[in-house]
Amino acid sequence: MAEISPERAFPPPTAPIFWGAAKQDHVCVPAQGDDIFTANNFGEGQVTKKEYDADHWLVWSESETVSQDLIAWIEGF
Repeated sequence: MAEISPERAFPPPTAPIFWGAAKQDHVCVPAQGDDIFTANNFGEGQVTKKEYDADHWLVWSESETVSQDLIAWIEGF
């Protein structure tokens, strides 16, 4: 298996990231995402976080809301 070089392990600090956190997700716990996205590997303002009162299947259960938020986020560039 190929290894990922350290300089490619994270997106560049200028790359925007949309993170949808599902507050009722017991698999991908939002606190883990907080730890990851607040690490030194990400630039200030690079990560946009939206929280949803949903479970692990966020895109399925909240598809309309997530879609609207993603469109607004993309149009903000």
